[in-house]
Amino acid sequence: MYTLQDTNEKRTVRVGLILFTAINSETAAGLIEGLERYGYREGDNVEFVGREIVTSADQLDKRVAQVIAADPDVIVSTSTPGTLATQKQAAPRNIPVIFAPVNDPVASGIVADYKQPGGNVTGIRLATSDGKRFEWLLKLKPSMRKIYIPYTEGDPSAEVTLRQIREVAKAKRVDTFALSAMPGASIEKLLTQMPANIDGIFLPRDSRIEANVALFAAAAEARGIPLAAPSKQQVDQGALFCYGFEHRRIGRQAARLVAEVLKGTAVGNLPVETAENYTFLNMKSVNAIGLEVSDAMLRQMDEIIR
Repeated sequence: MYTLQDTNEKRTVRVGLILFTAINSETAAGLIEGLERYGYREGDNVEFVGREIVTSADQLDKRVAQVIAADPDVIVSTSTPGTLATQKQAAPRNIPVIFAPVNDPVASGIVADYKQPGGNVTGIRLATSDGKRFEWLLKLKPSMRKIYIPYTEGDPSAEVTLRQIREVAKAKRVDTFALSAMPGASIEKLLTQMPANIDGIFLPRDSRIEANVALFAAAAEARGIPLAAPSKQQVDQGALFCYGFEHRRIGRQAARLVAEVLKGTAVGNLPVETAENYTFLNMKSVNAIGLEVSDAMLRQMDEIIR
């Protein structure tokens, strides 16, 4: 791997990207912005490979192989499935990998320790907050008694979300109905088989589900029920509420780790960092479903989208 230290010669470094589903285009944008702050400018001294979006998990291995064939200095992988696919091929070649983000990299087997990841991978993890997001949803509409959770079968990130919220739902005496679709199957099943008697929809941290938020937002609005999403990007696209992360911020946060690797720091010595959570509320969605939100609740939002 080439580094920019100790040389006056202008060289171009190569950053590989594994962008799983369209939601991570914002992560890439934040990464590029962030790297500029550290002196790496596209067209000047950094080249990005693999910028095309991967829309299906069964395409990930092929994309990773293409990116690795370009001989990158470091790879930035998005999502848990994207990082697992990247790590499988990058580890034997000792190519540094920065994930941005992964829901639970320890539970997913990507790293063994947050403080000392070791190996060739580190990155940005998501805070353990889906239980709190579930509680926020109940605060917005306390009368809810049955929540629908669509997810992708076998997605490790979605499974972490399910474990977290089932504990909270049990304590709050709220029923959950989870329905899965296979990775290659149509998302339509999760809409057509949605129960008639649900009071709200809770989207897990699942890249494939998040990428189809517009479909779930339309279904929620048609039924007049709240839709809680994992990140701000989905609130921008019509979800009612989010207590969670912002993809562009995560990209900028990952840029610092990439810059450290390009300076020569061993990636395994860089601790895994945690993304910050924020509260976002979409007032158009509030009005569309006829939800009443108190002034006190509005004041607790970090950002209100109008």
